[in-house]
Amino acid sequence: MIRRAQGKDLPRVMEITTQAIETMRQEGVRQWNQKYPAREVFVQDLAAGNLYVSEDAGVNGMFALDRNAALPYAWVDWSAESFAVVHRFAVARGARGSGVGEAMLCGAEALARRMGCESLRSDTIEQNLHMRRLFVRCGFSHVGDIAYPGYAGRFFCYEALLCGGAVK
Repeated sequence: MIRRAQGKDLPRVMEITTQAIETMRQEGVRQWNQKYPAREVFVQDLAAGNLYVSEDAGVNGMFALDRNAALPYAWVDWSAESFAVVHRFAVARGARGSGVGEAMLCGAEALARRMGCESLRSDTIEQNLHMRRLFVRCGFSHVGDIAYPGYAGRFFCYEALLCGGAVK
């Protein structure tokens, strides 16, 4: 079940974030670190009503969803004008490989449709093969590459077009 996060979920969100940072490090992915995403970022997501959790016998994943595209997104040739963006997406270590990631992206798509969006966008660093494969499995298309200041690697941008309740 995907639901809007509450204040009581913040400790678990931070625990999942720490697990994700550790897993990424082990896999040679330098997308997240001790500075990003910081607790303050999740507090802001929570206050804005943009933080969501996946729950099945406890919180096992989280993501933020809003209409705020990062500045480098302007350089990508997106297919739709009305969009929502998935940020800070992570699955708890014990739930990886169980379909939670797919369920969370499906939930994000449903939320984006309710917001009246034509597409769902996101990005991930080139080395994050797990996230890149998840996007493709869930019907997202690779639409371009961007760079973020302070990061050595390229970020791959993905988009899922939302049409009549189904992803194109």
